[in-house]
Amino acid sequence: MAGLPDLAGFPSLPQPMRTVLALHARHLDRRLARAAANAPATVHAISPPIDSRVLYAEDGFHPSAEGYRRWATHLVDAVMSLLESHR
Repeated sequence: MAGLPDLAGFPSLPQPMRTVLALHARHLDRRLARAAANAPATVHAISPPIDSRVLYAEDGFHPSAEGYRRWATHLVDAVMSLLESHR
């Protein structure tokens, strides 16, 4: 299960919406983690940090090409880790 990103840093979200959505995303992500922990052969891949403006598209909300590359690599690593643990 792909984790939700930390919305607190999204440049396009105005305050207080950014804080409210960030809190809600964290709550949903904790629920994903619990669901994954209770499901065999399921992994919760926490979202990698989005710590650079180059990881955002021009709209300040969606990932840029580099953001998508980082996210895809992160998810592949999580799946490979799960497969390795089941060998």
